[in-house]
Amino acid sequence: MPLRPFQVAGHHYTTRSKPAAQLPLVNLYPEPAQDSSRCPGGFYLKPTPGSKPWATVGKGPIRGLTFFDGKLIAVSGTAVYSVTSGGVPALLGHVGGSLTAPVYMQANTTQLMIIDGSGGWYVQDGVMNAITDEDFEGASSLAFINGFMVVTLPDKQQFRWSRPYDVTDWNGLDFASAEGSPDDALAVVQQRQLLWFAGGKSVEAFYTGEGFVTAPFIRYDGSFIDRGCAAAASAIAVDQQVIWLADDRTVRMIENNSPRPISTPALEEKFEDYETISDAWATTYSWDGEHVYALTFPTEGVTWELGLRTGRWRERSSGIGLDRTRWRYNVVFRAFGKVLAGDSLSGRIDELTTDPTESGEAIERQWSMIEIHNNRARFNCPRVELDIESGQGTATGQGADPRIMHDISRDGGHTYMAERLMQPGKTGEYTARPYSTRLGQGRNLINRFRMTDPVGIAVYGGYAEVQPLGN
Repeated sequence: MPLRPFQVAGHHYTTRSKPAAQLPLVNLYPEPAQDSSRCPGGFYLKPTPGSKPWATVGKGPIRGLTFFDGKLIAVSGTAVYSVTSGGVPALLGHVGGSLTAPVYMQANTTQLMIIDGSGGWYVQDGVMNAITDEDFEGASSLAFINGFMVVTLPDKQQFRWSRPYDVTDWNGLDFASAEGSPDDALAVVQQRQLLWFAGGKSVEAFYTGEGFVTAPFIRYDGSFIDRGCAAAASAIAVDQQVIWLADDRTVRMIENNSPRPISTPALEEKFEDYETISDAWATTYSWDGEHVYALTFPTEGVTWELGLRTGRWRERSSGIGLDRTRWRYNVVFRAFGKVLAGDSLSGRIDELTTDPTESGEAIERQWSMIEIHNNRARFNCPRVELDIESGQGTATGQGADPRIMHDISRDGGHTYMAERLMQPGKTGEYTARPYSTRLGQGRNLINRFRMTDPVGIAVYGGYAEVQPLGN
């Protein structure tokens, strides 16, 4: 009997009701396919980037990265370093605050301002100093627009701004309030020529007026959004789009001044189950032309990524098996023609690459096939086969004879049979066809796959032999 094509799942979608959806997608992402005849879903799965070591900067964790005055600026623990293009660090000074708090950095033409929730500092002419102006009251987030450094104030509705192009000069009368709702301003995010202020209950925008006499910032009419922010560090701009974790435990994007939900119901189920979401921390990067929003929940130990080109979510993780946890990188930044990632566990700054490991450590990749069925009638399944990029094994060591682990559920995802091993081919075995046989009988089959060998892989689709047995 001929094999029937079945598409692989192109996003992560697992629900509390197991028969409803059990479609994991971990450390892989969908790419639109030009040849849809080979890819039943119109896409194929590519591996998320691996990494290789680039530099070690202090003891860590890496809390912030930016580029200023021709060098990478890295905050490692409480220490601030400048790093050359060759990965050589030089200590500039220290900040305060918690080792787990995010750091915000913005530059004007001559100064780099740094805040971490406990104070403010600046770097100028290679020297780092504290901001000592008595009218600077600290800051919880930071943005730069049209010469002004703009900060939100801890536990207040107000935001303040510096004198133009001078982060050392603050006037106690230079402030305004995000007053659309009586909540504190938690974060400020720049989007083109707008500043969006996210509070616990609402979001609203301001812009700089031309030829202003008193206050340079004017509320943008029609921008008030009655949907707040659940985690200040989740609010960032991604490819000029403002995205944040909202107070109703959804992820939202501002679109035409409206808070469009971009998380899935399955993901929102998971958010509801998390005990702590206020420490969620977002970063962004682009890879192979796609901009990515990466949202980490440190207390829960999990990272979720959204690809803006496809609008699909996947889980991003480090480690394998029982040791698999959140993606290890806190922040990603492009500098020196490289995509650099700051480690949450050490002072390491790695370069994201197409390597199939994270600086030599294995990456576990998981995917699934859309449920195999026969219109509710019972069937026998003698064979399941994957269409993948075969023959990518390593020359020696782990991965020289790679394996794909395959497990099957015949009861709607409640229980799974023992894992079987598929063979995707040693190096050069490009025609290898990984398959499993004698999968048993049922009304539906859920197929999950995972791979831990350090091997590059692309998944195009799947095939199954379905033999009807009647009702």
